[in-house]
Amino acid sequence: MLVNGSGLKESVKGGSRRDFLRKMAFGVAAATGASSLQTSATAFASSDAHGGRHGSSLAGSFQGAFKEAPMLADLVKAGKLPSVDQRIPSNPRVIKPLEAVGKYGGTWHRAYRGPSDRVGPSKLVEEMLIDWDAPDTKTIGLVANLVEKWEQNADASEYVFTLRQGLKWSDGAPVTTDDVMFWYEDINQNKDIRPNADPLIRQKVGAEYKLATIVAVDATTFKVTYAAPNPLLPIAIAKTGGFPNPPAFLAPSHYLKKFH
Repeated sequence: MLVNGSGLKESVKGGSRRDFLRKMAFGVAAATGASSLQTSATAFASSDAHGGRHGSSLAGSFQGAFKEAPMLADLVKAGKLPSVDQRIPSNPRVIKPLEAVGKYGGTWHRAYRGPSDRVGPSKLVEEMLIDWDAPDTKTIGLVANLVEKWEQNADASEYVFTLRQGLKWSDGAPVTTDDVMFWYEDINQNKDIRPNADPLIRQKVGAEYKLATIVAVDATTFKVTYAAPNPLLPIAIAKTGGFPNPPAFLAPSHYLKKFH
C-alpha cells in the first residue's frame, strides 16, 4: 500500500504477478503534487532542437517559502508525514500560474472538451520525466519535470537524463537509477510481463525492431542510446493518453521486487 501526496490510499489484492505488474501505476511525490511555492521564478526548456542541454535554470534558488497544505498539516504535527521541505526535491519544478496563485480547498470548476470528461481527472495524477507547459495563453513547450535536465547529441540518438535530487516515491523511498534499471531490465526485458518492450525504447530500424540501451551513470543520471536517431523522444515521453500513465523509464523497484 502506498500513500500519495494528497493522502489517498490504494491497495491491490489478488491477481497474478503479471497482471499486478501490468496494472500498477505509482505516483511520484514531486513538487507539482506535494507543495505550493510562492515564487516568481519560472523554468522552461531550451528550444534548441539540434542537441544540447534542456531543463531547469532555477539551480535551487527560490524567492519565498514552502507552504504546507492544511489537509496535511495535522499529519505532519502527528509525526505521520515529513514536513513539506523534506517531501520535495531540493530543486523542485516551479509552475507559473496563468492568472493567480491558487488557494487550498473550495470547488474546482473546470472545462474539458470532448465527447466525455470521464478521463479528465486522470490527467491530474500523471507525472512524467518531461512535461508540457503553457507559461501563457500563446506559448506551449516541453519542460523538465521529474528530471532537472536532459541532454541529447546532435543526431538525437543518445540522451542523458538527470533525475531531480531528493525526488521520492509516494511512500517516501528515494527515486534513483535503480528504479530506471529495474524498469528496463526486469520489466521490459521480461517476456512474461511484457512480450514487447515499451515503445519508448523499442525502435523500428528498417525491417527490425531494436531495443535501446540504458546505462546508469550514477544514482541520479542515466543514458539512453538508440540504434538510429530518435528526435521525437522528448515529445513521446510527455504524451498522455485516455487514462493515467505511469512515469516512463521508472518503476518503484524497492516495492515491486518482492512481487518479481
